[in-house]
Amino acid sequence: LIKFIDAAKDLSVQVHPNDEYAQKEENDSGKTEMWYIVDAEEGAEIVCGLKDGKTQEDFARAVSENDYSSVLRRVKVKNGESYFIPAGLAHAICGGILIAEIQQNSDLTYRIYDYDRVGADGKKRPLHVERALDVVRAFDEHEINAIRYSKGGEHDPECLADSEYFSVRRIELDGKRSLCADKMSFHCLLCVDGEAEIVFSGEATPILRGECVFIPAKMGEYEICGKACLLLSKI
Repeated sequence: LIKFIDAAKDLSVQVHPNDEYAQKEENDSGKTEMWYIVDAEEGAEIVCGLKDGKTQEDFARAVSENDYSSVLRRVKVKNGESYFIPAGLAHAICGGILIAEIQQNSDLTYRIYDYDRVGADGKKRPLHVERALDVVRAFDEHEINAIRYSKGGEHDPECLADSEYFSVRRIELDGKRSLCADKMSFHCLLCVDGEAEIVFSGEATPILRGECVFIPAKMGEYEICGKACLLLSKI
């Protein structure tokens, strides 16, 4: 799945299970995702994992004491940065951020904390704390990168992720570039800045900021032309 999320205010703190847990407990797929910061107000932050040195036990204590700030790691973000969110990593998008999210095709989410907000019905949204406690855990940067680049690509400056779940490249286009959608995977081109054209068999399809174009597998070679920043995603 590929989507834009425009967070005018802090969104709930969540965690997603991995495939093994999701299949066993939910008869579903797990969810690993990646965020690309399209736009962020000055000082905007995300929640991204546990603070250094904090453990699952520390997290369980924080949940019981409603003291999430003591364990959750907050990171200031800027336009153009990307963050890989493996299954099991607690996370949240805070206010003032527009992200492009690339993820496994699953909506399985365990909501940990929602700032005690109430919905239109006057009730708090349900939390999934027990399931969250089963799957949330600490990660260090080395482990996250090992998952993020499990198929390689870590030394390619264009590569934002090359994992078993999806591959994402950031293309800074200024002119023309040839690409090829082979028989193994489709391409998804998401324009995050500028504008371009996709040229195939003599026909040009425009792609503007905020638009996403699906390129079928086996389509073969095509060309992109213009001045734009594009995210190329595939599996």
